[in-house]
Amino acid sequence: WKSFFSSKWEEAFGKTENELSKVIQVYDILTEVITPREIIAFINEFVSIKQITKETIPNRYIALFIKGKEIILENPFPEIVKPSYLKGLDYLYQNDENLPKYITSLVYQIPPENAVQIIYTRQLNDALSNGNFEKAKLISQAPEFLEILDSILHEITMVGNAIITLNEINLNLEHSDKKHIEIWDNLFEKSKNLSF
Repeated sequence: WKSFFSSKWEEAFGKTENELSKVIQVYDILTEVITPREIIAFINEFVSIKQITKETIPNRYIALFIKGKEIILENPFPEIVKPSYLKGLDYLYQNDENLPKYITSLVYQIPPENAVQIIYTRQLNDALSNGNFEKAKLISQAPEFLEILDSILHEITMVGNAIITLNEINLNLEHSDKKHIEIWDNLFEKSKNLSF
């Protein structure tokens, strides 16, 4: 089947080895029943996505999206932050910092360079305003969390909910780094203007 896959890939994209082995690896591990029809359908979908993304997303991430899209699209945000669709590829991609960016880009059809920032900013603002601890805790696992939080502090209107939520997810001063202190100082300043 790998020879058939490679020949159909070559028909679609020309003679190229650009990440083909990684695409085949993703396809192999995430496909339950491999048939010629399934291979052709996969490559056709791949061609469609490649035309939309204009070479901005590496092939292995497109393959991951295609094979995991049912799970991803059912509940995008948690799957972007903590993917369950990776199954046997978890060991390769669980710590891949580019995965959330590219999957977000594919789900929301936005450029990859600002995909994570856009989706996390909106979700974090919503979580803090509404006191959604679970969502905030999920977002807090992102490497860019403190930068995103810092960028939305001026937009937060429900300061009380934000303080309680951040306290609940343990955004505390145990590390005593400068960014944590700045964030709590900014929230304290905002809270001075509240009427109780």
